[in-house]
Amino acid sequence: MRASAKLLALTLVSLLSLDLSILGDALADMPGILHARQLAITAVVEEIDYAARTATLRGPGGNTLQIEADASVANFAQVKKGDQIQVNYLEAVAIQVMKPEDVGAAGEATTLQVAPLGDKPGLVSSRTEQDSVVVQSIDYEARLATLQMADGALVTVEVDPSVKNLASVKPGDHIVVRRTEAIAISVRE
Repeated sequence: MRASAKLLALTLVSLLSLDLSILGDALADMPGILHARQLAITAVVEEIDYAARTATLRGPGGNTLQIEADASVANFAQVKKGDQIQVNYLEAVAIQVMKPEDVGAAGEATTLQVAPLGDKPGLVSSRTEQDSVVVQSIDYEARLATLQMADGALVTVEVDPSVKNLASVKPGDHIVVRRTEAIAISVRE
């Protein structure tokens, strides 16, 4: 479990650093928001079916969930009834206004790392998605922005009062949204 916890911490720091790196010195005056949430839960293995590669887990509230371990979980045979499963989840969303020349390509990246053969089962997985919309027009007094979505549709949205430096946003700027999810799962006896 310690190795999984360390790996999770390194993954989360890397992912948050990646999200914050889009801000940069040149963009420091542009509006942006970073929101993150984290969840940690421990469940107990109630039943296990090695042939079907399934386990029934009981959460802290008494609810149960059946999960299926795919072939990448090489150490599934080591999981026993009564083992505790630790799940750590992080979701981070970074929204940043950027000049067109600073916007990277839209896309998605996924990583997966599993415990080596012979260790207790565990994995760390992360997924990052990035997309952007273009500011078509903006009414600064009414705090309304008309955005062109990736499919070409126009949407008018109210800009929250917590967004600072709205006057620095101009038509043609991009609003980049980068969403990262990371999960670490480890087995404890």
